[in-house]
Amino acid sequence: MGGWSFSLQAHELAHQWFGDKVTCGSWEDIWLNEGFATYYEGLTYTYGLGTNTWSNWLQGKRTQIMNLPDGSVWVPDTTSVNRIFNSRLTYSKGALVLHMLRWKVGHDNFFQAVRNYLEDDNIGFNYARTAQLQYHLEAQSGLDLDEFFEDWYYGQGHPTYILDWWNGGGQVNFNLLQSTSHPSVDFFEMPVPVLFKGQNQDSLVVFDHTFSGQSYSINLPFTVTEVVFDPELWILAQNQVTQLVVGTQQPEIAGELRIGPNPVKDALNYHWSNPELSPLSLELHDSNGKLLNKWTSPAVTGQIPVGSLAAGVYYLVLQTEQGSIKTKIVKQ
Repeated sequence: MGGWSFSLQAHELAHQWFGDKVTCGSWEDIWLNEGFATYYEGLTYTYGLGTNTWSNWLQGKRTQIMNLPDGSVWVPDTTSVNRIFNSRLTYSKGALVLHMLRWKVGHDNFFQAVRNYLEDDNIGFNYARTAQLQYHLEAQSGLDLDEFFEDWYYGQGHPTYILDWWNGGGQVNFNLLQSTSHPSVDFFEMPVPVLFKGQNQDSLVVFDHTFSGQSYSINLPFTVTEVVFDPELWILAQNQVTQLVVGTQQPEIAGELRIGPNPVKDALNYHWSNPELSPLSLELHDSNGKLLNKWTSPAVTGQIPVGSLAAGVYYLVLQTEQGSIKTKIVKQ
């Protein structure tokens, strides 16, 4: 080792399992060595070891990763030593991808799957590829992780969430929007934890977020006065709560999104009625929530070609600084 710091010793000891007992089968998969060693270095702080804290370590890695909008954990250029051993992507983002996998499959499933991975006769004291780690995570949890690895391992960047919430109708309601920092990923589908607080009570609820602009309403046994997005920092994301709306009614948005014709066959016309409240983005989603197209800072009046779309239901979501408006479209 090049030094004797606590973090370096923890990191190198973790390599006895991740790197020595199981070695990455290609430089493309170097995160199987360095991402694991980095994550396990961080986990030592959850036991009160070392001089750092878990929350400070985790926040430091997040800040380093999200300082730039691009970069994948997967190494596309194995001829570049600097890219292979990139601190931000191979080490830190690799570690936080493992952190998110732990969140997605569950704590017990994650650590049991990792043990199964290390003890696999075809992997232990041998070589492994990312697909083999995915196999053990899926076998243990029963989940299909293809989309997760496509977004977080091969894809670049990270999401930004905007959460708008209000009390109304005896419920707490909110809209959750997401944008991505790099075009290689159109949407990061993740279970999203939200903490609701009020009247000296709180409730943590996990929501299945499948498309930007998704709306939720839940009943709680107390009046909500504060909402915290992902309080334990499970998801690598920016701007978790950029707008809090407190009141008794749905927040009023000073404007109207008009569309036509609807049903539509070839071209959909839209008009935003308040040019002083500039739209931030306009998104077109299919009925399953998949983002089909996104326009940043769109004109207040425009036309969207839809002739190539299959017949069915779609959604147009306009985002403003006051919140979002979602409109149903029927394509003939």
